[in-house]
Amino acid sequence: MSLELDESQLSFDRWHAIRDWVEGVSLMAEPSNDSESLLAKIIIDAKPNGLLITTSMLPDVPAEIEFFMIASSLIDAPAPLGTSLIVELPVELVEADFQLPETDDAIFLQTEWTPLLIAKVLQQGYEGGFCFTGGKEEVTGVRDYNVMDDMINLLR
Repeated sequence: MSLELDESQLSFDRWHAIRDWVEGVSLMAEPSNDSESLLAKIIIDAKPNGLLITTSMLPDVPAEIEFFMIASSLIDAPAPLGTSLIVELPVELVEADFQLPETDDAIFLQTEWTPLLIAKVLQQGYEGGFCFTGGKEEVTGVRDYNVMDDMINLLR
């Protein structure tokens, strides 16, 4: 699970509330900018399991924090060695019979997932990670989790 963190205390309060509330999930911090002071505050205060970075920020962080980078393609992805890639794919590409190139990098696919698309990717032999978005609330504070439950059951 990832959350954006900025300089405001409210974003850090939300981070700590979710960390205290949710069990069994690794949390990745998404810094809102490349500020060294924000990165330091995230590392010291939030103590994330992972950090979403860009090529302009390669901070010196503790070894237990995993790096993630977003890539729109696996071809010439700009990730430093050992960085997990979040590959953003258009739904149309996933619906077509695409093949992921073989790579030693940890890959997480991100798209507008449905149970049908997840089943298709798994049937093609994909063994990497999946990135889900939170979805939309039907009305403020009300969300139907049935589709998300179906997708998570496919991954178990």
